[in-house]
Amino acid sequence: MALGFPNSNGGRTTDSALFHALGNAFVGSWISGFRVRQASPVGMNVLIGGENGTPDDLLVRDAMSATFPVSNLSTQPVQASVTTANSANPRIDAVVIYIDTNVAASQTVANNENRTKAVVVPGTPATNPSAPTPSQIKAKIGASNPYEVIAEIRVNAGTTTILDSVITDRRNPATLADGRINRAEMFKNGVISSDAIGNDIVLPRHLKWSDFIQAKRDNTNQPVEPVVFQHGRARVIVPTETIESTTAVTFPKIFKSGTVPTVICTYNGYGNASDQWTDSPNPSWAGATFGAVGVTSSGFTARCRRFDGATLRGTYYFSWIAIGAT
Repeated sequence: MALGFPNSNGGRTTDSALFHALGNAFVGSWISGFRVRQASPVGMNVLIGGENGTPDDLLVRDAMSATFPVSNLSTQPVQASVTTANSANPRIDAVVIYIDTNVAASQTVANNENRTKAVVVPGTPATNPSAPTPSQIKAKIGASNPYEVIAEIRVNAGTTTILDSVITDRRNPATLADGRINRAEMFKNGVISSDAIGNDIVLPRHLKWSDFIQAKRDNTNQPVEPVVFQHGRARVIVPTETIESTTAVTFPKIFKSGTVPTVICTYNGYGNASDQWTDSPNPSWAGATFGAVGVTSSGFTARCRRFDGATLRGTYYFSWIAIGAT
């Protein structure tokens, strides 16, 4: 058995021991920054990290779980070249951050800058190309070198420029390993207490909507997506007799563009046309009905009539609820 701790005061420390505990505490690799983007001016190269105000930090692991924290300690991006495009077929390249273990560590080089490298590994051109395999990546960077893929680039046939539109983010966020958070005030009966969740932390996109919502259109099931509920109360003021009256309702928040929410209206009571707004309209008569027409993502028209076909006159209150994609 060999117990030990990384020695920062002149003792010898191996790579596998230096950040062993850190590597076990986290799963995933990306902490911050290291965004891959088109160069300026555009060409057959990309920029990595170095964006103002955003630190670049990444955990790189080898096959034995040795962990290498990699940082861009300057404010400048790293530039990596992309191999000339194939003239006939596209390919997918991998943007790789790796540790070159074949370069000896040196006390004269701060922070192992000579051992930490970035490279774009070309994939194989094909009609339907795939990203480089681990074997292809290791053949490029060295079989024993630990690495992380942070992005992929589709290099279209004959292209001479790499744009943001062909770059796919592959950063894998580092999160605490399972079971590492066990403070009693956060967990109750094996689940996170609601008191431990901050305001505005759980957003619609975080929920499994298929457990809550199902939708149909023309009796056909629709894809499940995040929804929002909106509701309100309004009134139609009719100073002179008429068979039908309308009013426009604008939603507090616009629903997803191009979608039509489901809207339901219901009658709430009545009053005189000259009355001020009240939350308690006269409930003694319920002979009118409301319908929602002209529904868009931003609002609808509420249309009011009497059941008996007689004319309207006065103020007619209604409530509405709208459900749609957000």
